Amino acid sequence: MQTSDFREWVSRMDPSGWSGDGTSTGTKCLPTSVIPAANGLMLHDSHAEILALRGLNAFILADLQNILSLPSQSSAFLHSNPDPRSDARPFVLNSSLSIHLFVTSPPCGDASMEFLISSRPSEDAQPWTNPTSNLQGRGYFSDLGVVRRKPARGDAEQTLSKSCSDKLAVRQVTGLWNTIVSIFVEPAWLTSLVLPTEEGIVEGCRRAFGVTGRLKNLSMAPLPRRFTYQPFKIDLLPREFKRFEFSRNEDNVRKAGNVSAVWFAGLNGYGIGMSETIINGVKEGHAQHSVDQRKGSVLCRKRFWERAQKATELRGLSEPNGIEKETFAMLKSCTYASLKGHPINADRREAKASIVGVLGPWRKNSGDDGWCLSSHKKNHVTTP
Repeated sequence: MQTSDFREWVSRMDPSGWSGDGTSTGTKCLPTSVIPAANGLMLHDSHAEILALRGLNAFILADLQNILSLPSQSSAFLHSNPDPRSDARPFVLNSSLSIHLFVTSPPCGDASMEFLISSRPSEDAQPWTNPTSNLQGRGYFSDLGVVRRKPARGDAEQTLSKSCSDKLAVRQVTGLWNTIVSIFVEPAWLTSLVLPTEEGIVEGCRRAFGVTGRLKNLSMAPLPRRFTYQPFKIDLLPREFKRFEFSRNEDNVRKAGNVSAVWFAGLNGYGIGMSETIINGVKEGHAQHSVDQRKGSVLCRKRFWERAQKATELRGLSEPNGIEKETFAMLKSCTYASLKGHPINADRREAKASIVGVLGPWRKNSGDDGWCLSSHKKNHVTTP
């Protein structure tokens, strides 16, 4: 039972720059032991920043479905790609648009280390003994410029989900689109990360994301044609900007809230917003390990694959060729692992490998890729 003055805190992130705005909150992720049971229906990472990125991808995929179902209807967000090259994607983001993300506190991981040090009692804000293993959470905060996993209590089961700082750093090369959306739309990058002034730790963000920080050697790493390193700007809000009510601070911090929420415009059709509450990686009202397929968020892997396949069916091509033929083949993959490993996205995997190699040790959070869509099961044979 909670007393009346008990308060939980969450981070909030808003991607904006057009009428397709959205917002999300959250601070939780799945432990490593749960990943093999996810079957594409559980969100591995429910931190606000990652939910916002997944929501943005879902919005773009929904817009793509609208375009393909109503060819006469123009889109304010996606245009046909005039690039004639064989590896060019069918669509490109409207060049007049820019994408900005507002977050109520520094992203967890390397960008937040100075913030953590400044918030600790003076007697505890001293360097710790060097860690004995890779991928620390918020511990060993004096170890700067390294890849970290999501922070958690010391007695919590370990996760291999990387920090928001690391995931945002990778997006500066791969762009914002996930595996599914990137087969339809050319890469697009974040323009700016917006932070409150009192928590906008410029030094940490410059080190985590900037050209003079831990990514300074990226210029020597080869990148495929469609990808480039595009560091986003760090913009600080005016000091008088009203603080997010549920941000972490000395007055209300008891524990991190375990509920995540997401809202995006347009995911259910133009002008119709979508909202979900997520607990333990699944929609509120469903048990994490339930076999009920309805537990999967609109942002989970399986829903992205289903909607992408629906989009190609709307395309109505009986004999696709070129990049469209490759897209059809990828979406007919037997398993999610084979979908992610399809040659059509080889250049994206190469780009990610380049920046991960610069960032340092990066242990994959694997185990949720052996499943398939129900419509593909008849073609899926499991080998002993």
